[in-house]
Amino acid sequence: MIPRTGGYYEFKSVDTNFCISEGFPSNGASIELRLCDLRLSQQWAPLNTYQWRNALDNRCLDVTSGVYAAGTLLQAWACTTPAGNQRFGVGRL
Repeated sequence: MIPRTGGYYEFKSVDTNFCISEGFPSNGASIELRLCDLRLSQQWAPLNTYQWRNALDNRCLDVTSGVYAAGTLLQAWACTTPAGNQRFGVGRL
């Protein structure tokens, strides 16, 4: 996690120059790995407890359809409170 201006952060792979990025500004937009380049779509700010809001369009990191299973994709979705499928903690490596 790399701090950026305005209280935003980039989530960067430790071993590569890839960051998590919102695919396009819309509910259901895929969350992808892209080369880190300081785009707004790669900047995330904490919102409430454990929610992460994207700088591009203020949508939150979200578990698609609320399905918690191996291989489930992440997406961007309008931030809701409370939202179990939008709660992500940050731990130490």
